[in-house]
Amino acid sequence: MIENNDSKNFLTSAIIFIGSGGSGKTSLIYLIHKLFIKKNITHILINFDPSVKFLPFIPNLDIRDTVNYERTKKNFNLGPNSAILTSLNLFVTKINQLFEICNQFNTLLKYFICDTPGQIEVFLWSVSGYIIINLLKFFFKVCIIYMIDMKQCHSLKFLMVNLLIATTISYRLKSKFLIIWNKNDENNQDYYNYYSNHIAKFTYYDENNLDYLFETYEVFMDIYSENALKMFMLSYMSTISTTGLNEFLSFIESS
Repeated sequence: MIENNDSKNFLTSAIIFIGSGGSGKTSLIYLIHKLFIKKNITHILINFDPSVKFLPFIPNLDIRDTVNYERTKKNFNLGPNSAILTSLNLFVTKINQLFEICNQFNTLLKYFICDTPGQIEVFLWSVSGYIIINLLKFFFKVCIIYMIDMKQCHSLKFLMVNLLIATTISYRLKSKFLIIWNKNDENNQDYYNYYSNHIAKFTYYDENNLDYLFETYEVFMDIYSENALKMFMLSYMSTISTTGLNEFLSFIESS
């Protein structure tokens, strides 16, 4: 297993965007890419999503050049999610390609920006995600960006699942971690506190939608806001209005 070498003074940061499908990872990467070009900040783009049909940018390294997702799905008679995991596992067997690129550019560029598939299990328990992250940690300062779609978090189950996933990934990957509440088009900075830190308001909001898991929601959010929240930094963003972009850039520049 490749371990991070803390004795090195890394000059380059690898920014890895993780989140469920539709959370806005690719849109934010495209926004950052355009900004970096405008500011003449050296970077490369890496796509680890083998199933994506369209990208608004041209990645410098693309898993689709190594693994054919549709052929993998057909040859092994797999469903969409299983085919993505299998494609990443096959890519890891040729990890030397990524190793050579990292070794070549680890002192020449400022940022490696990595887009990932919406299948969170890649980083929750799959060995391929773990190997890729640890390889990047060997060469770069690694920053994990976990993106949550604020609009979907009106579902309390979706909110709790996302926070549990963020906690698990943070513990497993042991890297600098930022949670981005994306699609914050109304610039609502109190959103997270409203739903997680103030249990009375949280209860009032959902009083007409009680179910058998509601007490679990309350206990979990209470514990999470008092303890696990200390692990993370939080940022509110909108890729449409560019709300929170400056705060995000300050975070990655300090990583």
